[in-house]
Amino acid sequence: MKVLDFDWRGKKVLVTGASGFKGGWLCAALLRLGSRVYGTVRSQRDAHSAFEVFGIDDLVVKSTIEISDRQQVYDLINSVEPDVIFHLAAKALVPGALRDPRRTFEVNFMGTLNVIEACRKLRICARVLVCSTDHVFGNVEPAELPEGGFNERSRVSYSGPYDTSKATMELMVRCDHYTYWPEVPALGISRCANVFGFGDTNQRRVIPLFVREAVSSGVIPLRFRKSGRQFIHVTDAIAGYLRAASSLDEGGYQEKNGKPRPEERSPFTPSFHFAIENYTDNPEPYIRMASLAHQVADLFGARVDDSDCADYPLNENKVQALNCAATRDALRWKAQKPLGAALKELGAWYEPQADRRKLRQLAEQDLDVLISSATQS
Repeated sequence: MKVLDFDWRGKKVLVTGASGFKGGWLCAALLRLGSRVYGTVRSQRDAHSAFEVFGIDDLVVKSTIEISDRQQVYDLINSVEPDVIFHLAAKALVPGALRDPRRTFEVNFMGTLNVIEACRKLRICARVLVCSTDHVFGNVEPAELPEGGFNERSRVSYSGPYDTSKATMELMVRCDHYTYWPEVPALGISRCANVFGFGDTNQRRVIPLFVREAVSSGVIPLRFRKSGRQFIHVTDAIAGYLRAASSLDEGGYQEKNGKPRPEERSPFTPSFHFAIENYTDNPEPYIRMASLAHQVADLFGARVDDSDCADYPLNENKVQALNCAATRDALRWKAQKPLGAALKELGAWYEPQADRRKLRQLAEQDLDVLISSATQS
């Protein structure tokens, strides 16, 4: 099946972080497209994760390597010989990164370097999409945010350990791509807002927390009322990943050999942004946590408990926002699921009577939507 004229049928695709939330959805989508899917996975997986609910355990060729171990990464890529790599494996939670910054840099920076260097040294793989985050632009006061949010050409900066590990990772990817252009695959960087949807087992994330508590207890705990964040439904994010990877085309190593580097490209390594940019009755390109909590409360007949609430969290960005205009033009992509409708749908995932069969049905319905969005002309 084709996406932007790139045929995924029969392609060998390696997904690092395959058993994570986005990784499980991506693997399911690739299998639908007819790809041969390989993935790095955790040895223990939650029964309610997307990877498990889709029932793809026997359809993905799995590996439990340590992404920060250079030789294990080289051995895996040398064995799989992938046509495309989606690099999602990461230490992705801000509180964990604050507690263990060294490990965060080992995984997020060195793990990514291992993947790209393995491709370069082994002359394997034609396309690599490196999945980054909207956290890479540093600490920004609300008044300092560019109009509409940071665009695909905005420069990265530093902040906490998670944010900075991802920013330095991006700089390294751009360095390798520019310096070793004839020797590396076509590289691209994706940045997402906060992704939500069926199969997310991390209950610390704000939308799963708000919706689950609204459905189960009728009370939503609000901790930070003024923090501003963007969101994106997982089907829109993964459709964007597929379209981004499909657009990466620099020819193979043989075709690039001896050719001059295409200096006219700016940025040299393409960046892609995926986020919901408009929120109801809100002129800002993000939604404040108090507004989100009350929106969820209204949907499910719950109340908001702000008895233990501050304006902003310590050591985290006050607001974050991506401008997706260039991505929309380049990929002919747009967010299909409005926030309100997606939040209402998510409530079904947390209903007490929701059994495994119902969860699978919900996920498969959204997978149909994802494939339709990814393959549209």
